[in-house]
Amino acid sequence: MALELLFSRMIKGSTSLKKNDIAGGAIEDRIKRIEDDIVSVANILANIMLIGKEKGKRCLFFSSSEGICRYWRLDIDIPTLNLAKGQDGYYVKIVQHPELCAVCSYWREGVYK
Repeated sequence: MALELLFSRMIKGSTSLKKNDIAGGAIEDRIKRIEDDIVSVANILANIMLIGKEKGKRCLFFSSSEGICRYWRLDIDIPTLNLAKGQDGYYVKIVQHPELCAVCSYWREGVYK
């Protein structure tokens, strides 16, 4: 009788371990998918930054001496952007925000700087 009780406890213990292993495996798979998604987004953002830097160098509106875009003039200071205060408003510091050049529809070919 005691032996049967011991065996039943061992079987129940191994079953609960298998269930925990399955749950742990599912969690690990989910974490791996999230990590893969983060890497994908990081790669996309890196590509956007590189494309923006190349476009910015060739843009007619980019001022290399100041590192700003002369086209994008804003009336207000946006705290999440690095802006330079000008006499007539705020200008985006493209050196720190090349992603804006990557998506800019106002880009015009200028002299390579």
